[in-house]
Amino acid sequence: MPSFGSYNIQADVVNISRDVPQNGDIFFVDTNIWYWLTYKPSAAPSPNYANYFSNALVNEAMLCYSEILLPELAHIIEKNECNIFNRRNGKDFLVKDFRRNHPRERIPIASIVKLAWDQVKRDAQPLELKLYESPISDRAINRFATQMVGGYDLFILEIMEIEGITKIITDDSDYVTVPNIQVFTANKKVLKEARLQGKLLTR
Repeated sequence: MPSFGSYNIQADVVNISRDVPQNGDIFFVDTNIWYWLTYKPSAAPSPNYANYFSNALVNEAMLCYSEILLPELAHIIEKNECNIFNRRNGKDFLVKDFRRNHPRERIPIASIVKLAWDQVKRDAQPLELKLYESPISDRAINRFATQMVGGYDLFILEIMEIEGITKIITDDSDYVTVPNIQVFTANKKVLKEARLQGKLLTR
């Protein structure tokens, strides 16, 4: 019986501290990794993500992103900047209140988001976004019933499947519930449970 919450690990899990990215690897890079690489490296739970990313670039592995990551990345950056503002000024604004009450503070945040997104575009290859095609939405809804992933992740998985990408670099434990993909991670809880469930892959 799986002990990782209620997760039955379906993906193959790769420990990035023991793996070397290879020429020919094609990775989708999740939002949490971009957040730490482009905006807040000191918040990363493991320095292995930055090292693995750098090695992937050096070894000419292909790193990919989708434009669907931008709203999520912008949101978590803005939320963190709001928290910084609250701590500095003794406030307790929610993000929406922060926007309305301090629009001037948001101007430099927009610049921060742009710099982060420019780095994403510089370091990775874009995947075509076709959310207007209804079959993608239908498949995402079907996936929602069987795989324990959130809304953005549903579309990321559909885009990966369309493009034939099976490898994702992420710290998000939800992806391990998805069959037929490889999750490259430094998440200690995920790695421990993958080992217990026989889903830890060594390449």
